[in-house]
Amino acid sequence: MYASDHNACIEDNELSIRELDIHDLDSLINVHQKIVEALPSPSLFRARGVESIRSLIGDDSSCFGIFDGKALVAYSAVRFPESGTENLGIILGFDQYEAQLVAEFEGVAVLPKYRGNGLQDVLTKARAAKAILRGRLITAARVSPENFHSLRNFLAYGMTGRKFVRLSGGYERLIVVRNHVDGENPSWMDETEVIATDFAGLNRAFDTGLELRAFDNARAKPVFVLAKRRRSTESRRRKVVRASGAMGVALGPDVIKMPA
Repeated sequence: MYASDHNACIEDNELSIRELDIHDLDSLINVHQKIVEALPSPSLFRARGVESIRSLIGDDSSCFGIFDGKALVAYSAVRFPESGTENLGIILGFDQYEAQLVAEFEGVAVLPKYRGNGLQDVLTKARAAKAILRGRLITAARVSPENFHSLRNFLAYGMTGRKFVRLSGGYERLIVVRNHVDGENPSWMDETEVIATDFAGLNRAFDTGLELRAFDNARAKPVFVLAKRRRSTESRRRKVVRASGAMGVALGPDVIKMPA
C-alpha cells in the first residue's frame, strides 16, 4: 500500500500517519516524556523543553505522527534551516549553494510497545518526501553513536556518516547525510575499519573523504566501517539541477511505502 499525501493507513494495521499541527502539541509532549523516561541512557536521545517541542510544528519545520486510533504512538520532525552557521551543511563544509538544499531530520521517537514494526522507516521516508517537495534534496541528521538502532535505520535509508560533533551537554553525535541526487547504489572503494569510540580518529578519516557506511556492534569493541565514494565526472551542481526537475517523477508516490 502506498501513500503520496502521508495520510494512508498502514497495511494490515489500524495505524495511520499524518502531519501534526498545533492541536497535537499535548500528545507530542506526552510521547516525548514517555520516551525520555524509558531511556537506558540520557546520551541516546535529547530531552526537550515544551518550547523546543513546540518548535517542531512551524513554518520552518514539519512533524509527522503515527496514530493507533486517536493515540499518538510515534513521531519525527524535519527542519528547513537557512544557510547559516546552524545549518548542518555549513558544519560539514558545504558551500552556500548546497547548504540551502539541506533539510535536517530531528528526533524520531516510537513508544516501546510499537517498536520493531518499521515505523521509524515510515517516518524517515515521510520526512524525506516533505523535504524534496520543499526543494531540499540533501537530508541530514544527528544520531548518537551508541544508538545503533537509529543509526542502522539511517544507513539502510542510504545516509552515511560524515562528522562527529559534540553537543553542549558533552554528548557526541554523528552527522549522517544523504544527497538524493547521488542515486541509491553508489560504488565504494578503500574500505577500512575504525573503533567506534575513537571519535578523533574517525573525524580524521572523514577529513580524507571516507564516509561511515556500516558498523559491527557484535564485537567486544564495536567498529565503524568507512569507505570512499567513487565520484562521477559530472559536476555536483549540474547533478542537482538535473535532479531537481526529475526528482518528483523518480520518487513519486512510492517514497512512503507502508510496511505490512
